[in-house]
Amino acid sequence: MTNDSIRYVGLDVHKRVVEACFVDHTGKIVQRESFALNRRTLGLFAAKLLRPADHVALEATTNCWAVADALRPHVARVVVSNPMATKAIAQAKVKTDKVDACTLARLLWMDAVPTAHKISRDLRDLRDIMRARLRLVQRRTLCLMNIHSIGQKLNCWSELSIDHRRTPDELSGAHTLWVKALYRQIDLLEAQIRELEQFLQPILLPNDDIQRLLWVPGLGKITVFSIYLEIDGIDRFESDKRFVSYCRLVPGARNSNRTVRHRSGSKDGNKYLKIAFSDAAVHAIRDVHGI
Repeated sequence: MTNDSIRYVGLDVHKRVVEACFVDHTGKIVQRESFALNRRTLGLFAAKLLRPADHVALEATTNCWAVADALRPHVARVVVSNPMATKAIAQAKVKTDKVDACTLARLLWMDAVPTAHKISRDLRDLRDIMRARLRLVQRRTLCLMNIHSIGQKLNCWSELSIDHRRTPDELSGAHTLWVKALYRQIDLLEAQIRELEQFLQPILLPNDDIQRLLWVPGLGKITVFSIYLEIDGIDRFESDKRFVSYCRLVPGARNSNRTVRHRSGSKDGNKYLKIAFSDAAVHAIRDVHGI
């Protein structure tokens, strides 16, 4: 295989459409394509337009891994780029789907695509379940907050019983209906949360790394499951500082000359690890002080 036969393909993948740009071994655009994103059209694109020597690049998005898995058998290499590190796209003055696809293709041609970490397929499915469980917990918390808000608004907080699903007689018919609906939502969400946990436990608990993490004060089973799946191998981090930064546990900084500024609320890194370690810290403090 000669370099002349290799093409570099940049894909700008969206929810419903894909913009493709083909670049030859000299960096010249030789073809553009646009197609609707579904399994049939993606299969046709791979079978009719891609060659075994082609290299393909796409940005990390919600559906990128499914697209990458579908294209991988048809080409020599599939690269998923880190969108936060792809400055040629993130900071471009002109941002269109065609421009982004061509930028990815040329970065791939120059071998300058900052790659995103690829979790294994088996762990990816388990990680998705853990993230789904977190969303269910957040919805349950929202229901509890709504009940608290009703009790505070009507000054009947002491009469409301979330544990025993009791509603005070002083509530109007409308508010009683709303509180009972919230109780039913909480019951359903708790049943769904238990179902996901029961699926995960026999798969993850026998893991040696998880068993070691369970000895750390403040770490319970669910927190350990989340940490293990989101890290996906501590060896991929160059240093402890890189790891802590990835967990969003250190503030950002913009220091210049004698001006020192700290940035908070940065979205760089993994929000799920930040949630897990923040929760673990709270539980560790409670254990130490007996709260």
